[in-house]
Amino acid sequence: MANTKYNPANAGRSDFDRLFSAADDTEELVNEVHTARGAHSSLDDRLDAADSNVAEIQSDITTNVKPDIEVLKDDVETAEKGIARLTDKTAKNKLNTVYLAAMKTYNTEGSWSGNTYTIDGLEFEVEQDGTIEVTGTHDTIVTRFYLPVPTLAAGTYAISGCPASGSATKYCLRLKDGITEQYVNDYGEGEVFPIATAQPLSVEIKIALEYNSTVELTFKPMICLRDEFQQSDKYVPYCPTQQEAYLESLALEGDLNDEESARSAADTKQTSALTGIINGGSKNRATVSDTSGTRNVVIPVNLPAGEYIISFGEIASTDTDASVCRLALADATDTAVWTGGTTRGEDKSISVTLEAAAASLYVYASDNYSHSGGDTVTVTNLMICTKAEWDISQAFVPYCPTMPELYAMIQALGGGNRSISESDGEEER
Repeated sequence: MANTKYNPANAGRSDFDRLFSAADDTEELVNEVHTARGAHSSLDDRLDAADSNVAEIQSDITTNVKPDIEVLKDDVETAEKGIARLTDKTAKNKLNTVYLAAMKTYNTEGSWSGNTYTIDGLEFEVEQDGTIEVTGTHDTIVTRFYLPVPTLAAGTYAISGCPASGSATKYCLRLKDGITEQYVNDYGEGEVFPIATAQPLSVEIKIALEYNSTVELTFKPMICLRDEFQQSDKYVPYCPTQQEAYLESLALEGDLNDEESARSAADTKQTSALTGIINGGSKNRATVSDTSGTRNVVIPVNLPAGEYIISFGEIASTDTDASVCRLALADATDTAVWTGGTTRGEDKSISVTLEAAAASLYVYASDNYSHSGGDTVTVTNLMICTKAEWDISQAFVPYCPTMPELYAMIQALGGGNRSISESDGEEER
């Protein structure tokens, strides 16, 4: 076959068409390249501008924001330390390991010599600050040292004071619920437990180390409210509350041969003292005291189950259909947990028994929701307090947050929170 080359003179029209088409495609491709280069240049400009903005923002953060954050952190840390110090100076520890006489009534199987109890080859030395030194050689399977039984009101508590690295098969500080018969064990980090109903509790130091084990342990038994433990897990010895100490001092002042007279004098002085204490604390649980609204007003509250008194300096309404105003307490899901009513006027109060916690109080302009439409209800000097507080003092005081609520406010500002385990109790092992 002969070798042929392309000769323009011999080219047909279709060949020229293909050449022109290829040239057009090449020109279009070149244009696209130029366009892409222009877009890339524009993108570079935008990126440069963005980098400049980022640099300005970073500079502002370094110059202004970070110092403010550091100041806020310092403020929060200072407040946390202050609250911890205040907590540690109160009657935080509910477990009385200070009074030796009470301790001796709970431990009778071994022998006592002064402040030292000996049993199963171990010595339990009760120090003046309530700590307990355990030393010796363990010569049995399990040894128990019983602590005075505390009676706790309903609430959430923490038990702590076991040395580190405890376990069910080594040693622990344990508590037994008198109703559920369940145990709560502290192995060295603190353990949270709930109390649904006020009750006495059984508390013990349990030593379960192997036979002939050498023991050198220091227990610092403490039971306090969970919120107090979160503020400060530092051990503090038991001390009576201000109220308990005052009552004891009054009893010493009175004629001990005339118990009734001494009790009467103590009650009179105690009531006077308690009035000042209660009115100076977080008595009023209504976060708003004076307010008005159309149809109804809603006041945030934080009420656990219990007995309360709702009082008004005055409650008024423009409603003419009835002479009373409907009240309702609702939980966090806005479901009513209590309803009632009060007549209008000055110095009104109503007793409330809450079976479940409440998060808000509704005050309506009339005796029901329908009648309240278009009418205005006004309340002044609204106060919600426990019945026990009301029985001692009916004086109005403005709202003041509790210590746990103050701590929650600090946490909301960025404050820290200790991490401790939670437990609903466990069966005996």
